[in-house]
Amino acid sequence: MPPTDREQQAAAHRGHRLYAEAGGLWTRVAALVAAAGASGDAEHLVQAGSILHDLARIEHEAMQTLSRFQAR
Repeated sequence: MPPTDREQQAAAHRGHRLYAEAGGLWTRVAALVAAAGASGDAEHLVQAGSILHDLARIEHEAMQTLSRFQAR
């Protein structure tokens, strides 16, 4: 059974929220990588790696959510 309009709208909202969250995290990763390059402190890369792990989960969930969309 195809998703209802309400389900489609909920999926769009959730996908948007997840990708907005991911965008902020990518900005943080970029800043940490830049800080590691400037300071030589590998701890910044450890922190970036942890955030990248979270990003993988968030983006996977967003893709799964949006893949349920059906064109009308």
